[in-house]
Amino acid sequence: MKNITFPPFVDLFEIDLIGFLSRYCQLKRVQAIGFGGFSMQKYSLLVVVCLISLLLTSCLKKTPYDFLPDESLKNVHDGIYIGKVKKGLERAEVEVTMKSGKIEQVRIIDVMAFGWRNKAVREGIPEQFVQKQSLDIDAITGASGSSRAIKMAVSEALKKSLGEQK
Repeated sequence: MKNITFPPFVDLFEIDLIGFLSRYCQLKRVQAIGFGGFSMQKYSLLVVVCLISLLLTSCLKKTPYDFLPDESLKNVHDGIYIGKVKKGLERAEVEVTMKSGKIEQVRIIDVMAFGWRNKAVREGIPEQFVQKQSLDIDAITGASGSSRAIKMAVSEALKKSLGEQK
C-alpha cells in the first residue's frame, strides 16, 4: 500500500476517519462482493466522496479571533463570570473566577470533546490559565479545537466583565 502524505491542515480526527474508512473498505474487499447489493466500486466512491468533503471542510478559512490582551486581566474586578462560544464544531462554556486581578479558577461547564480528549482538556487547560495568568495557553495535542474553544470562552467571559464595568 502506498504511503499517503496529508497536508498540515488535516486534523488528527480526519486522519482517524480516513484510516477507519480505508480499513472498512479493505474488510469489505475480503468479504463477498455482493454484500447488501453494493459493489466495491460503490464503496470506493463513498470513500472518495468522504475524503473530498473532509479536505474541503478542512480548507475553510478560519476567522481569526480577537482574544482579550493579558494586560487587561488586571482591570477585571473580582467575581465569577460565564463565557460561551459556539463556532462550527468548536463549542465551550466556562466559569471564570477572578480575585485581585488574577485568574483564581477556570471551571469547564461544557466542551465539545469526546473520549480521552474530554478528560485531557478538562484536566489540562483550566490549570494552565491559573498557572500562567494568561490567555496564551498551550493546546492539548489532538484536541486543539476544544482547547481553542475553551480559550475563546474564557476570553468572552472576561470581555463581558470589562463591558459591565463601563
